[in-house]
Amino acid sequence: RNTGLFSFSSSAPPSAAPPARRGDTMEAADHVVVLLYLCVILGIGVYFARKRSEQHSAEDYFLASKKTHWFVVGCSFFASNIGSDSIIGLSGAGAGFGLAASIFDWGSAWFFVLLGWIFLPFFHKTGIFTLPQYLEMRFDVRLRAYLSAISLLGMVLVAYALTIYSAVIVLQTVLDWAMWPSIIAIVLVTAFYTFSGGLKAVVYTEVLQTALLLIGTTITCATALGAVGGIEGLGEKLKDKRMFHLIRGDGDTPYPVAGIFLGAPWLIGWYHCCNQDMVQRGLAARDERHAKMGCVMAGWLKLLPPLLFCLPGMAAHVLFPEELGCTDSGGGGGGAGP
Repeated sequence: RNTGLFSFSSSAPPSAAPPARRGDTMEAADHVVVLLYLCVILGIGVYFARKRSEQHSAEDYFLASKKTHWFVVGCSFFASNIGSDSIIGLSGAGAGFGLAASIFDWGSAWFFVLLGWIFLPFFHKTGIFTLPQYLEMRFDVRLRAYLSAISLLGMVLVAYALTIYSAVIVLQTVLDWAMWPSIIAIVLVTAFYTFSGGLKAVVYTEVLQTALLLIGTTITCATALGAVGGIEGLGEKLKDKRMFHLIRGDGDTPYPVAGIFLGAPWLIGWYHCCNQDMVQRGLAARDERHAKMGCVMAGWLKLLPPLLFCLPGMAAHVLFPEELGCTDSGGGGGGAGP
């Protein structure tokens, strides 16, 4: 997932990767494609770094000069909210508990409406470009420093660490890359285009990432469902039919009804409406209309991950039960072991 300016995901935590299967190694052409992608990302960073002369203030750097089109805003919302931790996490949760894992993403789509019609108009009127800046205007500099420190610690120690580690799991499993070289490569590439080009470089790389993410996961989902005979075949082969239930009232799921309806909205609401990561992209829009249209686009896109991520995980529950450590007794919770 993109780890650009203040980017991290609130989706389900990643499950441990299953052991690599022999014969699934990538060929030289696959490595070339990955390196080509990295070169394109670096190229975007170089392009906007050469245009740094057009950025005359912190507002230009942090808000892409407030000239971002609604389509770019929508893609940026989506890509900064979905990434490697989301793919691994939702797929793993789907393998263990089915569609119940998708409740967070489907529920969060509505909060983009709240962001676009209530929070962003207010933030636009204040003229801020960071949320800590608003706290200084409303209270004092001490609260601004406190929020900045807490946000940085949370992002570096939790969000960024989780996102980078999830990406490393993918690189180790798919490309057989070593851990530390993978970490160094991810950090250096991301830091280069982020700090050299500012938010403008970040949002345009996120447009590319959105396209690749949707295309790749669509192919993966279609391939996984094809291997089990489609949706009907998946329904027949899954012994625990509760895996198709969005809301489960049993005790075999980490998604209790009370927690989903009474606790999750506060967490999701904060992340989408009062988090610098998300608000920053809305403030970078050309005007309120473009910000609202970007929020609507992101809300629709957020309806896709539960299907594109959870369904392959449910198919893996059928195809690789031993590798995933799945237990399926027909009446009691299917689950994926660690």
